[in-house]
Amino acid sequence: MNGLDRAIFYGINRWPESMRDFWVFISEATKQTGVRIALPILIVILCVSGKATRKATLHGLAAWPLADLLSNSLKNAIPFERPCVALPDVYLRVGKLTTYGTASSHAANMAAIAFVFCYHTGWRGGVPWLIVALLTGLSRIYVGVHYPSQVFFGYLCGALCGLVVVKTWEAFVLHRNRSEPAPVEEA
Repeated sequence: MNGLDRAIFYGINRWPESMRDFWVFISEATKQTGVRIALPILIVILCVSGKATRKATLHGLAAWPLADLLSNSLKNAIPFERPCVALPDVYLRVGKLTTYGTASSHAANMAAIAFVFCYHTGWRGGVPWLIVALLTGLSRIYVGVHYPSQVFFGYLCGALCGLVVVKTWEAFVLHRNRSEPAPVEEA
């Protein structure tokens, strides 16, 4: 990693220990029982909240596994070590990960969801998800498992996957509408 990436990493990784509980929670939230119970409830609420929110939710449910697959595939194809492996003086606040950290899957997953919500609901519905994505990426640096460049690369992967999902859906709808016979008008 370059010097700037390392300097930003240390700047965030050295944030005060008093912030530890918050950042570890953000980083590991889906491992918490309460969050695992709340997520399906949130999905149902979002699906019944309106057409745009429902579409964003369903597209998010398609985009995040795609983002996860892409980021994990890149970790295998282009191996870059994580800071907790490459650097001797990292403040590691979660279990040590020895897999490659090329593109943060956490960042990719949240960026995919943020992208589809921004796309379908505009800034009003997208900003909360952008904040969650930003906090998730920062948390992965703070806990010591990703460099900032790996988080940024994850954001790019997630946004790309979100774009692929919404554009694929739009192409499908356009094709479906063209394939349907035109209604016959009564005289």
